[in-house]
Amino acid sequence: MDFLKKTLLLIMLVAVAQMLQAQTNACQGLKNPIDFMIHQNYSGQTGGESAGRTSGTSTYQRDYMVMNSAIIPNTNLANIVTSNCSSNEGKSGNNDANRFKIMGTGNDPNTRNQMSYLPTNLDPTMMSSIRLGNTYGCHEAEALYYQFQVTSSNVLVFLYYAIVLENALHGTNDNPECIIRVKKLDNGVFRDLGDSLCYIIQGPIHSDSVGRGTWASWRLSGNTSTDAAYKPWTKVAINLYNFQGETVRIEVKTGDCSMTQHYGYCYVVGDCQPMRLVASGCSPGASNEVATITAPKGLSGYQWFRSRYGELGSNQINDPNNYEPIPGTRGQDSVLSVYVEDFPVDPTTGNRVQCNTFKCILTSYLDPAKPIRSALYVSACNQKPTVSISTQTACDGSIIVIDQSTTPTSEGPVGDDYPLSQWTFRNGGGQSVGTASGRQATYTYPSAGNDSVTIRTISPLDSTCYTERTLPIHIRKNPNIGISPSRTSICANDTITLRGTCSDPIGIIRHRWLIHDPIDGDTTLTGNPVVHRFSNTSTVEYTALNADSCESTVSTTISIGYFPDLVITGDSVVCIGNSNTLHVSCDLPGCTYEWYVDTMQTTPLQTGADYTFTPTRNGIMFAKVISPYGCSTWSMFRYRILVPTLEADTTRICVGDEVTLSGDGADYYSWESSPVDPSLDGQDSVSQVVVTPTVSTTYTMTGHGSNGCSATPLSISVVVDPFPEFSLSYTPEYINLFEPVLYLSDNSSSRVRSVWFFPTDGTEYPTTARNFEYEFQNVLDYDSIPIRLTSATINGCAQDTTFYVPVDVFTEWLPNVFTPGRDINRKFGLLNHIKALDFTMKIYNRWGLKVFETNDQNEHWDGTYKGKPCEVGNYVWVITYRQFEGTDMVKKKGTVLLLK
Repeated sequence: MDFLKKTLLLIMLVAVAQMLQAQTNACQGLKNPIDFMIHQNYSGQTGGESAGRTSGTSTYQRDYMVMNSAIIPNTNLANIVTSNCSSNEGKSGNNDANRFKIMGTGNDPNTRNQMSYLPTNLDPTMMSSIRLGNTYGCHEAEALYYQFQVTSSNVLVFLYYAIVLENALHGTNDNPECIIRVKKLDNGVFRDLGDSLCYIIQGPIHSDSVGRGTWASWRLSGNTSTDAAYKPWTKVAINLYNFQGETVRIEVKTGDCSMTQHYGYCYVVGDCQPMRLVASGCSPGASNEVATITAPKGLSGYQWFRSRYGELGSNQINDPNNYEPIPGTRGQDSVLSVYVEDFPVDPTTGNRVQCNTFKCILTSYLDPAKPIRSALYVSACNQKPTVSISTQTACDGSIIVIDQSTTPTSEGPVGDDYPLSQWTFRNGGGQSVGTASGRQATYTYPSAGNDSVTIRTISPLDSTCYTERTLPIHIRKNPNIGISPSRTSICANDTITLRGTCSDPIGIIRHRWLIHDPIDGDTTLTGNPVVHRFSNTSTVEYTALNADSCESTVSTTISIGYFPDLVITGDSVVCIGNSNTLHVSCDLPGCTYEWYVDTMQTTPLQTGADYTFTPTRNGIMFAKVISPYGCSTWSMFRYRILVPTLEADTTRICVGDEVTLSGDGADYYSWESSPVDPSLDGQDSVSQVVVTPTVSTTYTMTGHGSNGCSATPLSISVVVDPFPEFSLSYTPEYINLFEPVLYLSDNSSSRVRSVWFFPTDGTEYPTTARNFEYEFQNVLDYDSIPIRLTSATINGCAQDTTFYVPVDVFTEWLPNVFTPGRDINRKFGLLNHIKALDFTMKIYNRWGLKVFETNDQNEHWDGTYKGKPCEVGNYVWVITYRQFEGTDMVKKKGTVLLLK
């Protein structure tokens, strides 16, 4: 039976190998394995290393690759007895009694149809995949071996996989698992290629980042102890660049848990491609891009470098010190745009090199935590000319363009081969208005403005390679200018504004005026506009320079006439109801006259030299005189009506204050007062008088006009308020040093406010109360204290008085040293006078001998005893007294130093 199985399997492998020979894909059998029909045998197999069931090996071989699929022991489930899965073989669903299956379109129901059988989200060209493992927990394991020889065409393998594991809660080695590993054939044995090419996924798995892949999980229907978790389709790159010429094998294994309850399976499909850098030729166009380098797409990272020294030989290409990073490249850019700046300058010539070596370090991974890096190299050359043109413009709208482009290495001009330079002249809207070829070309634009020229410089090294640039050009034209005077009718000595105009869009930056007066000479002005007074007919020249340094000059003639001089006569002060006649005359014959109340009027009130009217209020009349030459002169005549006014600077004063009375609106005035105020005498006929009434008085003013008429008299009253009459009192009669409080009262008539001032603290104390209490802080320097009182009425009439309050001081002052032999400080005793009774003072030397005694506080010791001077030294003094009106005796003792 075993022999028959092996024979049938060998027949199938030969048939599949023949089928594989017809495939042209570099990864035959791995990408879209739709034709695989692999026989599976699920008969039991026992053994110490078996955890499930193992079928015979199905092998598909074609020259350089072998595809194996087998049910194998799960190494993590070793030494577990075999369980029989025959009970599941007849069930419908994903299992269908098959393990190795070719899957087409559709969704996996164990993921609640969230995951497709195909990685169409990563590669829409995939049409089928391989499924390994079963959907029932039979503690089996299945492996897919993909074996091939690494060549330059399949060195980069892209593997797509999706994993479904029932999330058991056993120990790690008892849970479902998936392993992806790459091995190399070494002396007939496949050996691991290292930790970076091995990816192991084991349960338990939760809804978080496991193996740096995104997982989704849910509670199985009817199962409260486990979840199902799946990893959606994931694409990884397996970089085999360092194993070219070797035979390698990609192994994918899945296994159930050891408890026969939980399953594990995965989906696999893949593709491969060459791994090399491809440098394109010239990139024609306007940019500085001269070439494009393409690396294999789909890797996890790219680092681009350029040679520091130009194109490298085989013995220099692998030295990392010969390279520098290329600024601006990103880690995900599989395509590098090469620019002129990527070619170094040859220090011997000062020119950029023609070709340079570029390096790309590519990063891929099978396990995201274990990146694999490889370096690829390629040379790229620069064949694009470097565009440079010079332009010359004139103020007639013409432009001369010269192609000064250089070779890619900057060694010199492209040459005089005219077809290599092609010109297109464009207007401001970008439309072509003319073409030319050759190193130098000329074109004339009809108007000034911002236009452009396109130059296409073809490489002399490659006719398909060219550099094309559109450069802005500015076309210049002489400005189209004119002169616009502010008035066209000019009179002698009239000042007008001259404005230069320009219809071109280019602004004028310099204005120059030359005014030629045949009598007064030439005048030069700058700026725009300018103001000038013309006395005679003159020629005006205007020269303008625009921002393009183009200049134009225009001229015009300013002709002038003369202004008439006029005089208006009439009454300037008119009484109400009287008429007034105004007359105007001028110094030129043939003038016409017009009368207006406002210079803004367009229609005159009357024409002619005279104008009669009856004014009712103050006003102005204007006369306009127009000469026969059209020069007009205006004059104003102001008149007013006799309407006097009266006002006073104040209407309430204190006795003795002055009041200023002011009249207005009349030619002269007369004044009266009631009662008669003598201070008004001698101030008649003036508009302003100053009076000093002693009582409340009414003043009457009458205004008179120049024709003798009088206006209605006006009156104003001034109220005179009296000052308060002082009446004050205070207690006690003197200031006691020990109780220095004074109680004061302001009883003055009509007072409403009092201000007390005390020199002891230099402060004023305003109060509305009649009574005021004050405590003195320092009175030792005073025998009596002057206190000033200011009393004020409700109208502010105030006057002040000062009174003195005596100070009663009971403090004695004695010096602590005195000098009897000198002019000052020659006696010892009280320095101040105190009010005391029964006063005595006694002085003792150091042996207790009394040398002086007195009952008079004004008597002092002269430093002698019995007529002889006492010795220098300290002496003890004792004074006793009774304070005035006191009963207790005061005794004080101290020392004094006697000096010579």
